[in-house]
Amino acid sequence: MLILFVIIIFAVDIYFLKKCAKLKKLKKNCDVEVDATIIDYAERKWQFRGRRIKTYRGTYDFYYNGKEYQANSLKGYYEFELENLKGRIVRIKINPNKPYEIYEKSDLPYTYTLYIIILTIILIAICFIISTALTML
Repeated sequence: MLILFVIIIFAVDIYFLKKCAKLKKLKKNCDVEVDATIIDYAERKWQFRGRRIKTYRGTYDFYYNGKEYQANSLKGYYEFELENLKGRIVRIKINPNKPYEIYEKSDLPYTYTLYIIILTIILIAICFIISTALTML
């Protein structure tokens, strides 16, 4: 049972590491700033500590090299932020080779790093407890 728990924590660590790597790659590749208009938003529901939470992800409309593009935001807005959200102009960074790839300044990499640290500490503690228990046998 404990081995399964360790494997699950390890898998979750890998998941968050991949997310961090993806955001880092986006940040590196998206180096052209453009003004984008939030034209719509979509509701996203999730749970945190037993509470149902709704956030909203914006859809951006912007022009690059004379061509119009739309891209979905990675950033979530809470319900109280929705007033005047449509039509708001924001500055985003795009990948000039793939303009539909966008990067927005976000706290996500820090959140993912925190998750990785916490889960790794739990994993080390479990391994320490197991190894101590095995040496006592």
